[in-house]
Amino acid sequence: MLKESKRVKVKTQRSKSVIKNKRTSNPNQTTLINFNSSISIINDVTNNDDFDDIELTKILDNSGVKVENDKTETDDIYAQFATLFKNPDTIMIPTKVKSLIERDLPKGILDNIHGREKTKENRKVAVELCLLFLSQLSSTHRNILNGSNPEGWKSLRAEYLRQLLRIDEKTYQHVKDALKYEYKIGSILEDRFYIIGKHSYEYRLGSEFRSKGFVPYKLQTGVVQTLFKKSCVRKLKKAQDNIICVNLLELYKYVVLPTENEINIEAKMLVKLGHTNKKGKTLIFNNKKGRDFYPNPDKLVFVEDSLKAYKYLTKNGLLIPRPGNEKSGKRVVDSFTLMPSWIRKLVKINGQPIAEADYSCLHPNIAMSLYGGNAQYLTHKNLETELGIDEKTVKIEHLSFFNKEVSQMQQSPLFKYYQKYEPAMLDAIIKEKNESEYKHKITSRRLFAKEVEIMTEVVSRLNEEGIFVGYVYDALFFDPVHSQKVVEVMDEVAVDLGAFTKVKIEE
Repeated sequence: MLKESKRVKVKTQRSKSVIKNKRTSNPNQTTLINFNSSISIINDVTNNDDFDDIELTKILDNSGVKVENDKTETDDIYAQFATLFKNPDTIMIPTKVKSLIERDLPKGILDNIHGREKTKENRKVAVELCLLFLSQLSSTHRNILNGSNPEGWKSLRAEYLRQLLRIDEKTYQHVKDALKYEYKIGSILEDRFYIIGKHSYEYRLGSEFRSKGFVPYKLQTGVVQTLFKKSCVRKLKKAQDNIICVNLLELYKYVVLPTENEINIEAKMLVKLGHTNKKGKTLIFNNKKGRDFYPNPDKLVFVEDSLKAYKYLTKNGLLIPRPGNEKSGKRVVDSFTLMPSWIRKLVKINGQPIAEADYSCLHPNIAMSLYGGNAQYLTHKNLETELGIDEKTVKIEHLSFFNKEVSQMQQSPLFKYYQKYEPAMLDAIIKEKNESEYKHKITSRRLFAKEVEIMTEVVSRLNEEGIFVGYVYDALFFDPVHSQKVVEVMDEVAVDLGAFTKVKIEE
C-alpha cells in the first residue's frame, strides 16, 4: 500500500489543530455545536459504539459549548444537551409493538427485566428498555425499502447492547429474552448465532413486524431517558474525534432541507423524464400498488419509499454522523449519505442550491495505485471505447467489480479489459483475495480505507480555508461559491496520495 507522504501527515495534524482551535479558542465565536441552529441532530442506531460512559459536561466543554455553572441552579445538565434535538427523548419503534408488549407479555417477564419488584413504574421501565433495544433496528426498515437488505438482518455487538441497556449486567439478556417471547403471531425479535471473531449476533424483527414501519415514541421514564441520552453523548464524542464528522457538525448549521412539497414537485419532473439512479433503477410512483404488481420491481425505485426514507432520516433532526468500522474503511455515515440522491440534490447551503464534486472512476484508479497498475486517470469512457459497451453499464459494473469473488469478476464484462491491459494488477488482486483472511472482501476494505484517507485529507485542507462541506463517500457537496477551491483541493490531494484521477463538478 502507498505510504503517506510527510507533507500530508503535517497538513493533517495542522488541520486537526485548526479545527480544534475553531471550536475552543474564542468563547464569543460560533461554537461547533450550535444550540440555536435550525438543524437539529438526533441519535441513530449503530453497531460500533465502543466508548465507555462519558460525562456530558466534559463533552460540552470539549465541543466549545459553554455550560453555565451556577450553584444556585439545580437543572439537570441534560436539559441543555436536549437543545441539540427536536425531541431529545424520542426514539423510533416498530409499529404496534408497545401495545402488544404491555397487553400480552407475561408480567413475570417484565418484572425480571427491571427492579424485580411488581410495581407499575418498574414495568414501565421494562417496557421502555424493550423499546430502546428495538429502536436499534429502525435502519433495517429503510434498507428493506431500498432493497439493500431485504431480509432485515442487522449486526449488533453484545458489548454495545450491554452498554446501551446498562442497569445491571443481566439487563441486556433479560430484554433480549423478553423480545423473543412467542406470541400467537410469532416473536417480535429474531436472532441468529455469531461466529466467534468474525460476526456479531444478527437481529431482525419477526415477520409480522418487519415491513410495517417505525413510528416516533417519546420515552416517559427517567431511567430509560438517561440511558438513551448517554448513548447520544457517546456518539457525539466519537463524532468529535473524526475530522469528517467535525466538519459535518459545523456544516449542519447552514443547511436547509427541502419540504415534502418541493420533493413531490421534483419527483413528478424526474419521473416524467425517466430518471434512473447510479445503479440503473428507474424512479416511478407506486400509487398504492403492491411490489408484486410490477414484473421487475428490483429495477425500480418508488418515490413513496424514497420519501419514507427521507422522513426517517430527518424527522427528528439529522443523524449524528459516525465513522464505520474497518470493514467499511471507516467511511462516515450521516443523514445525507443515506438519503436518496435525487432528494439530496434539493438541499440548500446558505440558501443556495448545492454544487457537487466527485472523483472520476476513483476506485479503479485507487486499485491502480495499490496493486501496481500502469494506467493513470482511467475513466469509464476508456472501457466503453475498448469493450464496446455503453458508459452507464461500465459505471454500474465498476461499483462492484473489485468487491466481487474471483469467479464473479471473471464473469464481468470488465474482466477482459483488465486482463488485457492490467494483468499484473489483476493477478495481485486475485492472489490477495485467495490468500487473505478476509477472502474476496479484502479488496473493498483496502479501497474504502484509501478513499477515506483521501476524503479526510480533502476535508481537512478545506476546513483550513474555513470551507465546510457535505460528504457522500467519494463526493462532496457545498455552497457553489466554493466550487473552484473544492475542485482545486480535491485534485491536489488525489495526486499527493497517489490516486491519479480528476474531479467532476455538477452545479
